[in-house]
Amino acid sequence: MPLEVTGKPDPGLVMDLINGHRKSKALFAAVDLGIFDLLDQYSGGQPLTAEEICQLLSQRHASLSVVPPDVPQPSLDGISRLLEACAALQLLHCFIT
Repeated sequence: MPLEVTGKPDPGLVMDLINGHRKSKALFAAVDLGIFDLLDQYSGGQPLTAEEICQLLSQRHASLSVVPPDVPQPSLDGISRLLEACAALQLLHCFIT
């Protein structure tokens, strides 16, 4: 028996799927970069600035003996955007000083 399909997808469902993907990508990027580990290791319970996090990530990047070609040097703009995305998802708490 052939498969017959009718109807249109609910736009709300499609947007939920798209946003879910974006949210998971922000989480995975923060985990892959080790941002949560950095905060745990270096902050001592105190907030770190985006500049400090970027500097720590850059030091880690420079210390790698072999850097995969698809791993760029962290940028302050990129790290700031990622931190803001994580804060919007309530994965981190960000403060404007």
